[in-house]
Amino acid sequence: MNWSSQRQLNYLISLEKKEVLTDKDIILISTFSKEQDRSILSKDEEISIKSEVASQLVRFESEFCKNVLLNLTYDENVLVRVEACDSLCIYNDKEVFNRLLELSTKDRCLVRNYAVMSMADVAVNGDFNINKTIELLWINLLREKSKRVKMGYYYAFCVLGNREYYDVILQHLSHNTCQIRCVAINNLLELVEEDEYDKTLQCLIDCEKNEKDTVVRNSLSKAINHIKSRMN
Repeated sequence: MNWSSQRQLNYLISLEKKEVLTDKDIILISTFSKEQDRSILSKDEEISIKSEVASQLVRFESEFCKNVLLNLTYDENVLVRVEACDSLCIYNDKEVFNRLLELSTKDRCLVRNYAVMSMADVAVNGDFNINKTIELLWINLLREKSKRVKMGYYYAFCVLGNREYYDVILQHLSHNTCQIRCVAINNLLELVEEDEYDKTLQCLIDCEKNEKDTVVRNSLSKAINHIKSRMN
């Protein structure tokens, strides 16, 4: 395989138009998800390819794709592991859940965050015992020191049906760290339900009036417009 990085990326992006993977796709994906010849791709290019593989595979639920994603969770690059954790959210079995659980306590901050969020989705997809899952996550939350990862736990509790944590996320719109405010905005947009539109919109508008950081203010503006469009 001597495809350039751009050709590989173009191919992977083209998967968005497909509903089912062909045998050729499986061979190519298997190749692109592994270490490639350094005379063809640089390390940074390989990371971009692997990350795109992981990102695209969320669209194709299969044993093959699951195994590729699980293998990518062992990749040395943190961004590849993040993308793999994120895409594993579509599965529903204990093997995936247990690997995410391991990552949620032993990996880097960003990986732990996505592992925790995907664990909740896997538990719901697999009709796991929700109370036991919440208890397990709660025990791990008590040990977690990163605010970013704690936000992932609040998100997970909401997915598992404990909606009181939605208000906890709302409160973080006023957190003193820009990154956490942005995380709160993104999580709210993914979690908000119809009966929460009004209070969420008002909180976002109030925060936008006082927000000084340009990035956060832009995120607030986009979130406000998004929720308004869903209300119409």
